[in-house]
Amino acid sequence: MVAVTALAILMAPFARARAPKADATQQLQALVTQAAEAVKAGDFLAGIPPAQQAVRLARKTFGNRDPRTLASLVTLAQIYQLSGRSQEAQPLFGEAVPLLQETAQASRKKLGSRHPQTLISMVGLAQVYQALSRYSDAEPLFREALQTSRETLGPRHPQTLVSIDGLAQIYRALSRYDEAEPLYLEALQARREMLGSRHPEVLSGLYVVAAFYESWGATNKPKRSTERPCRLAAKRSGRAIHRR
Repeated sequence: MVAVTALAILMAPFARARAPKADATQQLQALVTQAAEAVKAGDFLAGIPPAQQAVRLARKTFGNRDPRTLASLVTLAQIYQLSGRSQEAQPLFGEAVPLLQETAQASRKKLGSRHPQTLISMVGLAQVYQALSRYSDAEPLFREALQTSRETLGPRHPQTLVSIDGLAQIYRALSRYDEAEPLYLEALQARREMLGSRHPEVLSGLYVVAAFYESWGATNKPKRSTERPCRLAAKRSGRAIHRR
């Protein structure tokens, strides 16, 4: 899934845009932030109207090929997907692909392959490929971004964790569970060390790991530690887990 918070980073370079478009940029960022907050709160439907407004504003003000328009497109596509409106998400993801390809290539050429902005562009493209189930295209981008992020930003940097999450999800989708497992566990441990065991992101990570082990078990793999992450998450969140 493409992260709304990551899209906000894509828009950061335009925060100091000059007149006459500075006001439009600020309005656009406010709309994206409003959509992101709704998603963070789990209210996906509430995120759709501001995301739709952001796309209309970006198209009208900056044109269809501007990075701000691109960020708005992917934001709306993601929220559609989260809301179960995949048929509306797919065309937007498809429209974003060539623009993301151009952005990633331009950033690589201008800034170099190890620049943080290049890594963000690469991961953004990989995430959209993932949303379109183009796993063979997404995997090498996630792998390159992860290796470079580890070396330049460090193993605990948020951008590194985004790449770990993405690559783990690709491996899981391809039933390459042995390769996915250490990545899921690394991401969970990193967030636990940085945020504490009771942080919502850590609790969410426990559910993710539990779901991963369940899907692995469904393919005749022993359940291993499936139950333990579920019990830990339930205990720390104070909520019961209703298992199917």
